[in-house]
Amino acid sequence: MWRLPLALVVAIGLVGCGRGSSGGAPAAPAAGHLAKQRIPAGWTEQSRDAYDEKTIFDYIDGGADRYLKQGFRRLHAARYASAAADEVTVDLYDLGQPENAAAIYAATPVPKPRPVTACDEALGHDYGLKLRRGRVYGEITASRADPALQTAAAAFARAVCWK
Repeated sequence: MWRLPLALVVAIGLVGCGRGSSGGAPAAPAAGHLAKQRIPAGWTEQSRDAYDEKTIFDYIDGGADRYLKQGFRRLHAARYASAAADEVTVDLYDLGQPENAAAIYAATPVPKPRPVTACDEALGHDYGLKLRRGRVYGEITASRADPALQTAAAAFARAVCWK
């Protein structure tokens, strides 16, 4: 199967997208967010924001240094909701180089890990999963521990990585 690089895929989906429910000026198109047409069925985007090395602390209070030390360029964070009022958050960290994403992936513990077929690597857990694809490290977090939400997290991961 032919696949586009992750950065190109998400950049195509972002042309003309705004900042989401948090307000502010429209964001410039940039690689990182999940293209709207790739959002799994039954889920709607509630918000999306992007953070750089100066604003990452607005999103991560107390944990941003580990990403900055690994070549952090940008964080794309989006929140999705289902009709059942469940939520999934997709955080995609552009770390500049594949080895930086691999280092963060390796250093991030996962309780009761389960392999997930998505991206270059992905491990699931009760509340979501972590993933790596090229220079991107990602975390997909569900609002509660539930097998249906674990399945949804895997669907989001496959959508992010087109697998």
